[in-house]
Amino acid sequence: AIFDLTKEYTALQDSVEQLTGATGQTLDAQTGRIQGLAKAFDQDFNEILRAANATAQATGVTIEEALSEIEKGFINGANASGQYLDQLTEYPTQLAGVGLSLEEINGLILQSQQQGVFSDKAVDSIKELI
Repeated sequence: AIFDLTKEYTALQDSVEQLTGATGQTLDAQTGRIQGLAKAFDQDFNEILRAANATAQATGVTIEEALSEIEKGFINGANASGQYLDQLTEYPTQLAGVGLSLEEINGLILQSQQQGVFSDKAVDSIKELI
């Protein structure tokens, strides 16, 4: 069991290193944080990784800051439709391009969920205006 767990964690670290370039303690911290979020919110590790990387690159924040915003989003109900990570992966470049910060992007997605906006129509409508 320990061998399998070590093998799984090493594979997760490889994914993080390949996508973010993190090494050493930073790699360990990012892998652990993503794995914790995946387990806590019953999400796919790689989807969280891709969403954090996409938002970090688009908005100029660190992966750690992106993961903090993702955690806030989950806690506040931004995944009500089950498309939160998809929206964070698909739209951050366009939304950052109109001047929105990561916090504002996260807030827009959360507000659209709270208002009952169907699917990704709120963030997609902004993208279409660009």
